[in-house]
Amino acid sequence: WEKNIKPKFGSRSFKSITTQEVRRWHRGFASKPFAGNRSLETFAKMYSFGAEEGIVEGINPCWKIKGHPERKRRRYASEQELRAITGILEREMATHPREAAFLLLIAYTGARPSVLERAKSYQMARVTSDSGEEFGVLTGDGKSSADTGEEETVIIPPNALRIIDAIPKNQDGRIVGCMMPRKLWLKVRKEAGCEDLWARDLRRTFATVGMSGGVNKDIIGKLLNHSASQTTDIYAKLDLTARIKAAGQIADRITQIGKVIPLR
Repeated sequence: WEKNIKPKFGSRSFKSITTQEVRRWHRGFASKPFAGNRSLETFAKMYSFGAEEGIVEGINPCWKIKGHPERKRRRYASEQELRAITGILEREMATHPREAAFLLLIAYTGARPSVLERAKSYQMARVTSDSGEEFGVLTGDGKSSADTGEEETVIIPPNALRIIDAIPKNQDGRIVGCMMPRKLWLKVRKEAGCEDLWARDLRRTFATVGMSGGVNKDIIGKLLNHSASQTTDIYAKLDLTARIKAAGQIADRITQIGKVIPLR
């Protein structure tokens, strides 16, 4: 709304906006299909909400406008880029602890930014793995919850748990205590020489590091909360154990790539 819709239509009456105008506006995003399509979906949803509330009736100029073709994004950080990013973020922990921790947690856990934004302390349990290391198990509603009806689970490996423990305590109970740190990310990726890399690509990097290390793709899918399976309590426990082990392996590998000394 603020970036793409409001500048064009913000001063207009909803009833005065035509399909032709919306189509021309949407065509302007041909070189940015993701932004254009998400903005069109948002605009259409606003009209749908207006109709539900009786504000506008029978008017939705976004109907029948086809979205731009989208190519599936396959970008992830190379080992050199990952080494640079983790090094920069470790340095930034001294001056921007919450923001740097937020980005490091995406890399070390594969968590969605939206989950980290609202995660609270009471949602994370601490468990001891078979190897005797302490892990965090964060549960809460996420993107897949609306489809599956189940909570998402994010495994917090020991090195990521140390990052969380280093963040100043937040009064509202949020674990990280900040929103997606876009300004810091722009600075980090520029310094690291990967300005086309999105912060969300760190999720894909997490998965790529896991697959290159031999972690089963089904386990990786569960770590990323791509799908949820219906299991009995016994199988759920075994499944969690497997995820904890895999998450630890991936996080350790990322630490090795980055040659980062764990926070004490």
